[in-house]
Amino acid sequence: MGRDQAAAAVMAPEKLKLFMGVLALQFLLAGFHIVTRAALNMGISKIVFIVYRNIISLALLAPFAYFLEKCVNLPFIPHNIHSLRSMLFFF
Repeated sequence: MGRDQAAAAVMAPEKLKLFMGVLALQFLLAGFHIVTRAALNMGISKIVFIVYRNIISLALLAPFAYFLEKCVNLPFIPHNIHSLRSMLFFF
């Protein structure tokens, strides 16, 4: 029984991190909904709003994608060609 309690104590911070992440995501989505509703009520075009949203997300996510994936090198061998094809299929 002591071993299970120790394992539960180790998992508690992990579960707390997950819970806090989900909670933060919910607040961000609620904020996004409020901003979207306010922008559309002010009369901005739906197409223009989508374009602005995509440009802002590109500007925010591109640095993370570049620096986090900079050191990852995918060796070009035949079994990776299949995964590359499947990734390109979705884009």
